[in-house]
Amino acid sequence: FAILLLSSVQFLGGINPIFAYLLTQVGGLNLLLVMFNLIPALPLDGGVILKSIVWNFTGDLEKGVKVSSASGRFISILVMIYGSWVLFEGFKFEIVAKVFNGFILFLFGWFGLLVSRSQKQSLTFKRILQELKVKDACNRRYRVLEEDQSLRRLSQIRMSSNEDKGISDWVLICRSGRWIGYVTDEALKETPVQFWDKHIVGDYLHP
Repeated sequence: FAILLLSSVQFLGGINPIFAYLLTQVGGLNLLLVMFNLIPALPLDGGVILKSIVWNFTGDLEKGVKVSSASGRFISILVMIYGSWVLFEGFKFEIVAKVFNGFILFLFGWFGLLVSRSQKQSLTFKRILQELKVKDACNRRYRVLEEDQSLRRLSQIRMSSNEDKGISDWVLICRSGRWIGYVTDEALKETPVQFWDKHIVGDYLHP
């Protein structure tokens, strides 16, 4: 698209100079965005291309992510160093434009470092999820109450839970054998003790 806009300037320049100038600016901006997007750093397209190339030659997706993340960190550090130098020059010679440009470049580099770190964390998280089994996550025990049971019964379960450390805080509420939610200790805290026999757990369940 950028090449199309810049090429059309030659044909439209003699017809309308203002329109040709507009095409030049928009085309140049699009070309700049293309060049920026091809920087070999995730999550830019250049980083995705680098990751795919390494993945293709090594057969290891993790290595591709590591290489593209390392490339992104290296480029980000260079940008931060250059931005700091421009910022210093701007303060030294009191040039507002240089101060602004240096600050923006430093922010770009800092943002690149954060993105690179998030990519590494996502890779670690993905590896953990691949190794973790459902049975390892389902390590909690629970109690089940029918929705028409009283809060007094919930209190009794809580007392037994305190005596038996193997019982967790989960109290599931059922209706005709189907789980419809769970209940917490807030029901006991919000309701006076003298009304525990009159109130049922179904009135306090969370979906």
